[in-house]
Amino acid sequence: MLAEPGCPHCNQTLDKRPKRKKKCPHCGEYIFVRSAQELFPATLLTEQDARVVDHFHTLQGAGTFGVDRDDFFQEGEKLTQRFGKQPASGDVLWSLYNRLAHDSMSSGAAPSPFLYFLMAHYLYEDGRDFFHLLEQSRKMELTAYKRDGIFDKVYVITTRDASCEACQKLDGKVFTVDEALEHMPIPCKDCTFDFAGTGQPGWCRCLYGAVVD
Repeated sequence: MLAEPGCPHCNQTLDKRPKRKKKCPHCGEYIFVRSAQELFPATLLTEQDARVVDHFHTLQGAGTFGVDRDDFFQEGEKLTQRFGKQPASGDVLWSLYNRLAHDSMSSGAAPSPFLYFLMAHYLYEDGRDFFHLLEQSRKMELTAYKRDGIFDKVYVITTRDASCEACQKLDGKVFTVDEALEHMPIPCKDCTFDFAGTGQPGWCRCLYGAVVD
């Protein structure tokens, strides 16, 4: 007979396996459920482990980075050997992100704007400084436009009524690629949007569109 599921925080037995996010009746901490995942032996996870699962699935789903669960475990083993203790799952994911960025630059391949977007998103969710990585993602996008030379101008796309006041002022503005690289209008430095109710503003959702003459 299988043992009853336990809380990932206090390890107390739960009377019923939760099917979605729920507070533990024993310790009051939130339990997150991730059934379709391969990074952890349990399906009931802490918030950090659940976020790691979500980010890793997105990384895998991108299809351009060639990562699998073995990469995650190997990264964890490297950190364990380096620091002499088992690292937190978030530290493993961050180390993997940085290795992918380093490998890309070392190979001479064009850096991936999406990778830096994911890294910025992870820091944002963690309440840490993220803006430099979100900005780097947009810079890489512009650099690719300049390198490919398909078009010379871009315009700013906002979510219009759903954007903050600062971002709405940028809606539809046109820049040459060189001007955009020099001034970096997006991500908007004055953005006040709070992406997931974290209490941290500044997650600018503005995008570039191509101006085709």
